[in-house]
Amino acid sequence: MTFAAVTVVLNVLIVFPLLGGLGYSYLRFQSGGAGDERLDRMERKIGRLDTGREPAARR
Repeated sequence: MTFAAVTVVLNVLIVFPLLGGLGYSYLRFQSGGAGDERLDRMERKIGRLDTGREPAARR
């Protein structure tokens, strides 16, 4: 690989996890410290969108 290709690969390996960590921290801050619960709610919502089902009862 050339120097430019190695540089791009290393930048990707550093930037993507950093952005993911910032996104998780933002969700955690926004939800009052319960980032994992917020992510669970998002995953359930995405699952409903994929299957086309609406929830039985909304909170």
